[in-house]
Amino acid sequence: MIQESAPFKSPRPIRSFFRKTWSIRPKKNRVDGRWLYQYLLSPFGEAQIANTVLGSSTALIPIKRLQEIPVVTTMSLPEQQQTITDYERDRQAIAAQISALNKKLAELDKTLYRNIGITGLYKEKH
Repeated sequence: MIQESAPFKSPRPIRSFFRKTWSIRPKKNRVDGRWLYQYLLSPFGEAQIANTVLGSSTALIPIKRLQEIPVVTTMSLPEQQQTITDYERDRQAIAAQISALNKKLAELDKTLYRNIGITGLYKEKH
């Protein structure tokens, strides 16, 4: 199921292994790369990778062992593509809501600091 490689970087540092830049290129006619990426970041995918990693101080996965990681799906390629497209769209919408709420919180903090008279006594973080 896994073929050569193209780089991608983990957005979520789940484990020290995922903090590194690593690359996988799936066979395009069998699995969507974005779907595979999220699959490998899932708790199940993480466990599969942990069972494949060699070494204690430096995580290594020989290419032959990487190819042995089971990718379990009953989804067709179009279903994978639609699922991951929906997931990414919903995740982006939630991230935008979180960003807007964080801005509101920052403004609320500024108002409080101004009201209690400490605005000029500290330097704001940007």
